[in-house]
Amino acid sequence: MPHYEYSEAREHTTEGFPLAYYLASRDAIYSPKLFHCHREFEFGRILTGSLDYYIGNTIYHLEEGNCYFVRPGILHGCRKEDCDFESVVFDFDTLINSPNSKVLENIKKVAEQTPIPPLITPEKNSDICRIIETIISFCRNDISDHILSIVGNLYLFFGWINEHDLCETENNEISSTEEARLKRVLDYIDQNYDTPVTLSNLADCAGMSPCYFTSFFRRILHRPPIDYLNFYRVEKACALLLNSNHSITDIAYKTGFNSSSYFDKTFKKYKGISPKQYQQEVKKTRNK
Repeated sequence: MPHYEYSEAREHTTEGFPLAYYLASRDAIYSPKLFHCHREFEFGRILTGSLDYYIGNTIYHLEEGNCYFVRPGILHGCRKEDCDFESVVFDFDTLINSPNSKVLENIKKVAEQTPIPPLITPEKNSDICRIIETIISFCRNDISDHILSIVGNLYLFFGWINEHDLCETENNEISSTEEARLKRVLDYIDQNYDTPVTLSNLADCAGMSPCYFTSFFRRILHRPPIDYLNFYRVEKACALLLNSNHSITDIAYKTGFNSSSYFDKTFKKYKGISPKQYQQEVKKTRNK
C-alpha cells in the first residue's frame, strides 16, 4: 500500500481515477511527516485501536469505528500508536467534472459550503459512518472495478450531508496567514531536520520572536516546536532503522542528533524502547 508524504503536489490517483486508498497498519512504515495537507478531500475510518488525529488546530481522539473528514487545504495528521486505520483521498472537482450538470453543481456546492464535522461517530451518525465504510470497502481492491459504486456512494454521502444538520458550533480553524507560516516551518523542518536546528531558526522562518513563536506553535499543534522536531527526527530514524544497513550511531547523526546517547534517550521518550529493541521487534513482526 502507498503511504502519505507531506507534499501538496502529490497526485492521489489510482490508474488515472482521481481517488486513492491508504492503509496504515501497526507494522507499516510510512512517511513520518506528522502534518500535511493536500488539495483533495479525505475521509477515513479507525479499524482497530485508537489514536489522536490533528485537524486544523484541534485534536480529535478517534476510537475503533470512528470516522473522520478533512477538507482540502487543511493541515492534518496523526500520532499513530497501537492502531490500524484506512483512508480515501479524492479530488472532487475531477471526480464529478461535468459543467452541464445541475445535479453535480449542487453536489459541489454542498461539498464546499456545508459544515461537516471532522469527527463522525457511529453513536451519533451511524448512517454516514456506514456510507464511508462502504466507499472504503470498494477502494480496498481494484478501484477500476467499482468506479460507479464509489461515485454513487459519494453522491449519497454529500446528499445525506445536505439533508442532515452536522454543523459544529465551535470554529477551530486557523487563519490563512497562520497556516502559511506553519507550513513554512514544517517545510523547514522537513528539509533541515538532519542539521542543527534551533528555536531561533524556526521562529525566524515564521517571522516571529522565539517566545511568540513557541506560543503560536503550541496553540495550533499542541506541542512545543522542539518537541515536534525531535519527534520528527525519531520517526525519520525509525525508517532508517528498518530500511537501511546503517549503524545506530550513524542513524543518530543522520537524523540530527549530536550524540548516540541523546538519540537513545530521546528515542525511548517517544517509543518506550531503545532504537535497537525497536529494530528487532518490528523486523520480527514483519517476518511472521
